[in-house]
Amino acid sequence: MRKDSKERRAARKQIEMIMEAAVAKDPPVKTWSATHPAYYGTVLCPDRRYRK
Repeated sequence: MRKDSKERRAARKQIEMIMEAAVAKDPPVKTWSATHPAYYGTVLCPDRRYRK
């Protein structure tokens, strides 16, 4: 039996809502690499405030 377009859209929407809920539950990232710019503390750092 084939699904019509309304059933497909409803199923896709339900999957998207489940995925969004799963992403919203994840804790914020607090690792060093996620909270600081690349090459932090070197002359290559893109943010001038953090260059040494």
